[in-house]
Amino acid sequence: MKLPIFLLFIITFSIQSNAQNTVAKFKYEDAEKAFYDNKFEDCIQLLTETEALLGQSAPNILHLRILAEHKLLEQNPLHSFVLIENLRNHCNSYLQNYDIAGLEEKFRDVYEISNTLNQHPDTKEAFDVKVAEVEHHKKSIITQIQENMVLIEGGVFVMGHKKAYYTNEQKEHKVRVGDFKMGKYEVTYEQYKLFINQTGYKDEGVVYKIGGKVIVDPLNLDWKYGEDKLPRTSEDNNLPVINVSWNGAMAFCQWLSKVTGDYYRLPTEAEWEYVAKDDNPFNTGRWYWVDYNGFGWFESNSNKKIHHVGQKQPNSKGVYDLFGNAIEWCYDWYGKNYYNVSPDLNPSGPASGSEKVTRGGNIYGKANFDKTKTYMTIRYTGRINEIRNDVQGFRLVMPLTDEGKAIGNSLN
Repeated sequence: MKLPIFLLFIITFSIQSNAQNTVAKFKYEDAEKAFYDNKFEDCIQLLTETEALLGQSAPNILHLRILAEHKLLEQNPLHSFVLIENLRNHCNSYLQNYDIAGLEEKFRDVYEISNTLNQHPDTKEAFDVKVAEVEHHKKSIITQIQENMVLIEGGVFVMGHKKAYYTNEQKEHKVRVGDFKMGKYEVTYEQYKLFINQTGYKDEGVVYKIGGKVIVDPLNLDWKYGEDKLPRTSEDNNLPVINVSWNGAMAFCQWLSKVTGDYYRLPTEAEWEYVAKDDNPFNTGRWYWVDYNGFGWFESNSNKKIHHVGQKQPNSKGVYDLFGNAIEWCYDWYGKNYYNVSPDLNPSGPASGSEKVTRGGNIYGKANFDKTKTYMTIRYTGRINEIRNDVQGFRLVMPLTDEGKAIGNSLN
């Protein structure tokens, strides 16, 4: 028995429609996965394909699109004016059409996102003005960083000291480092804020090691907060950024390398100590007996508060605050016995490990612990994703030799 042509058409259409709906379902599931993987542009593209297959949108599709567009805008508030306009239109559409039972939570999401859009330019002309202002600010900050890099001529020095306060830095050994530039100051809050605004980078949660256990800080304080646990403001722009993980510090270096075309990284421990040992690299004692209060911030003179960079005297190389203000991340993995096996040319730490080296005095430390011991700018350790404490910062180096540039360059 032959079916009428119109019935064959209906059956064929129904099969094709069901197939399209199935593919659309898979596309939507892929979009959800892309969203939770922080691949927001992929998510939006997959949602567009889902709508094309269905021939229409739907509340869940529009809601996810709004969330993804908002995440893109959070990552970069100046992503594009088209994105801002699309997000506005999509929010308005959702609020007008889906104020219905069962969608209250999603409606609240969209309502709150819609309210945040008031802080964004509402015309293309205003958007372009804002972009120009931000670009000018970016260039001025990057120029500031570049101009505050001090040339350090490489050489041989004695690393470690037999009278160091901690045994892990007592092994004396000669080391040669190549030429490099080092940041005159620690990286500031304003500089790090620019990096965050430009990239949308999210640092890890604040964690500490207590009794051998890793504890997540319930306050979740990050780089936006000071040692007093209060949010930073524009008045704090020239303070060293603190509460930064090693990963966050390296991400800053990689971003700066990309936007400038020069290679920046954290200093190796050897580079850091070479600069800290000032103008006499073979001296194993003199620099420890200076008036520390003139060169750094300690418990005795800081009132336990982080201070603006560059307020104390620099050493003879023109570098400030090595002895005390914020502790500083180094590039190296920590190895308790590494000084015993360290190469003599550009050492950069063990090949692997669980903690990174940090160096320097800080606002909670003493200018001299014990007259019978030498106060080295202490060799601490910190987990790479750990915001170790509220005085953890960093400074930059820019290596000038091929050997120095090879260190960590595979991370870029």
